[in-house]
Amino acid sequence: MAFTIYALLKAALLMLNAAAILHKERFLDKLGWSDHAAMAAASGMMSGHADMYFPGSPGASSGSNGAVSMKTQFLKFVIAVQTIMRVPLIFINLFAISLELLLG
Repeated sequence: MAFTIYALLKAALLMLNAAAILHKERFLDKLGWSDHAAMAAASGMMSGHADMYFPGSPGASSGSNGAVSMKTQFLKFVIAVQTIMRVPLIFINLFAISLELLLG
């Protein structure tokens, strides 16, 4: 298999599919990366403890020069994919499957 742009796009599509079907209670809660942490950060913004969950959030103190952790970025990415990309992914997957069936 050649290393082509189509292969890169297909790999990106598979990663988006994986993020879209990630089950929050089965996978993310076990790691402590669930929406509960986001809720705690939102309530912690009032008391000044938001940097414990989301270091780059508006309510957080900028002790680490506003850098957002990878854990926070991953959590926000998964939530965004699950809310925004769920319906478009259906059509993109249908297109990719039909293209794969036609071209092999």
